[in-house]
Amino acid sequence: MEYLRHRLMTKDDAMNLRKDILAIDSWKDGKLTALGKAKSIKNNLELTGDKKSNEVIQKLFKDNVVNTFALPKYIHNVMFSQATEGMGYGLHFDAAYMAQYRTDLSFTLFLSEPDEYEGGELCLEMPPEKKTIKLNAGEVLIYPTKYFHEVKKVTKGERVVSVGWIQSKVG
Repeated sequence: MEYLRHRLMTKDDAMNLRKDILAIDSWKDGKLTALGKAKSIKNNLELTGDKKSNEVIQKLFKDNVVNTFALPKYIHNVMFSQATEGMGYGLHFDAAYMAQYRTDLSFTLFLSEPDEYEGGELCLEMPPEKKTIKLNAGEVLIYPTKYFHEVKKVTKGERVVSVGWIQSKVG
C-alpha cells in the first residue's frame, strides 16, 4: 500500500469549510501538540477540537473509496493546520499511537488551491523514492503513518489543510 489520492469533497465545499474555520479565533501554535524533537521543527497554527472536525470525519467514513482503501475503524485527532509565509513542518514521522488509538494511516485534506500559495508541498519519503505532493482543494491524501514526511516552508500565501489519523480494521 503506497497512498490514496482522492477527491473527498467539491472545491466549493472545501472553500466553504476553509472560510468557516478561518473565522474561528481559537487557533494555537502547532508546537503545543508536538512531542519531543518535533517542537523544534514544527511551525504552523492549529485548530483542534472544533465541531468542523466531525464534518471531515463523517465525510471520510461515508466515502466508498476511502472505506475500500483504508477500512477505517476509528478516525481520530482530526485538526486543521494553517501555514503562512515562513511556516512549515520539518522531516518527521507520526506517532504509532495517539491516546488510545493506533495510527495506521495519516491523512491530509487540502482546503487551499495549489495556486493560492507557494511552497508548502507535502513530501513523503517512501523508499526508494520521494513524492512531492500539492493537491487541489477538496482532495485528500491518505498514506501509511510510518513514512517520513514534511511540509516544505510556505514562501507566499496561505496553506490550509485538515489532518488526522485512521486506525484501520486491519492492523
